[in-house]
Amino acid sequence: MAQTVRSCAATSTVRPVTNGCEQAIGTPDVADSLRSMKTRSLVIAAVAGMLSLAACGGSDSSAPTTPINADVVVNALDGLKWDQPSYSAKAGDVVIAATNKSGLPHNVHLITPDGTLMDTSITIGSKGVTKSATFKVTAGTYTLICTVPGHSNMKAPLVVS
Repeated sequence: MAQTVRSCAATSTVRPVTNGCEQAIGTPDVADSLRSMKTRSLVIAAVAGMLSLAACGGSDSSAPTTPINADVVVNALDGLKWDQPSYSAKAGDVVIAATNKSGLPHNVHLITPDGTLMDTSITIGSKGVTKSATFKVTAGTYTLICTVPGHSNMKAPLVVS
């Protein structure tokens, strides 16, 4: 049994609701309004979250970062090669940063001008890994190598002045 309710805005039909009160059909009840507000809040939060993640991911995730204090930056590339034919540094404590940009594991070792393999090394085992180490060097020409079996062509001079 429907009743007609008159308001100053319009005429509408009234229906009973579960809490014993009557509500005009066509108008949202408080619960509908709260559900709508919750949904809107969740959507806004989700969009804000996606935008903040997109802002953080603005750079290429496969491009690793190089330590700011690196004196020499070495990249291992596909094709079992270094990114430069030679490198240079000043004598003293030299920070070498190495990044693996290939799909194979690599390492970085230095051979001294007299042919001795230095104890310090850098292992960059998988693609995207960047690590650094400090090498104590004096003036001369060192050889930067990868000692992984089969990588013997990965050699480049490091000229220290």
